[in-house]
Amino acid sequence: MFTQSGPAQRAVTRRKLMESAAGSAAVVAAGLWGARPAHASAPLKIICPFTSGSGADVIARHFGERLSVSLRRPVIVDNKTGGNGVIAVQALRSQPPDGSTILLGNVSIMAINPVLYRNLGYQPAQDFLPLSGVYRGSSVFAVHPGSQITSLEQLVARAKQAHVSVGSYSPGYRLAAEYLAGLANVKFTDVPYRGQAPLLADLMGGQMDAAVLEYGGAMPSIQAGRVRALAITSEQRHPQLPDLPTVKELGYPEYYHYGWTAFFAHPQTPAKTAQGLTDAISATLRDPGTIGYIHKTVLGEPMPLAPGQLSSFIQTETDRFARVARAAGMEPI
Repeated sequence: MFTQSGPAQRAVTRRKLMESAAGSAAVVAAGLWGARPAHASAPLKIICPFTSGSGADVIARHFGERLSVSLRRPVIVDNKTGGNGVIAVQALRSQPPDGSTILLGNVSIMAINPVLYRNLGYQPAQDFLPLSGVYRGSSVFAVHPGSQITSLEQLVARAKQAHVSVGSYSPGYRLAAEYLAGLANVKFTDVPYRGQAPLLADLMGGQMDAAVLEYGGAMPSIQAGRVRALAITSEQRHPQLPDLPTVKELGYPEYYHYGWTAFFAHPQTPAKTAQGLTDAISATLRDPGTIGYIHKTVLGEPMPLAPGQLSSFIQTETDRFARVARAAGMEPI
């Protein structure tokens, strides 16, 4: 059974369980969990540092449904937002290291916070046990549809001559803009927001020159003509907007930027328990139903990294963001 915390608690219906089981036949294979520990019938809690209804949240709930079938235990998604993910981190660390609680971490928690903040209270390499990558998604540089800026080249040219304000709603999106600014040898003035909804509203109202937006969340506004996308931060063009160029192809071959998520456990989780969780998550991630869900729901792509690969990837990302931050003069606070 899959449930969610808070007032909107509900059990997955029999129909959804049957659909999940049908779509995850490989996941349900006998022996996936191996010798089930004594706590295996207790709920598995997925701590999600994102608000209910966000892209990562709906992915967490999708995995909750699938894992409740493959692991044969209830799964709860618990949203712990705030503090740039630190509240969610503390929630994981306060739980017993028995594999009954896992964290859907992201690029900010694992690779950006350590670059921008001195006293986080945690160290990703020591305080988390990687289980599996989940998915990654790109961003877009966008402007008001009535803006005289109609291309990324024009945005950069404007910044060489005058003040250009670029809105963002997390350090990750600010770093996406600073990365471009560094490569183009220009300066952008960051306009910080607490979420994409108010940022979008002000961009549509002409309150800033441009913004860096999460692609999946911005797509409806782009398609409706409420904002104009200039370029996407992925390494290849996205099939849903094949005419939208990448930043990379516009003269910045080393440029790419993704938001990503991955599952982590308490660092003292027993190896056999952690491996069982990794196997179940990996099987779910390979399922065509999950792959299609990621493509359709968040316009992202699966990121099937094994634990060792995930550790190396996080270190690479941290080093890259550190270089971007230093070039932008962003000192840790």
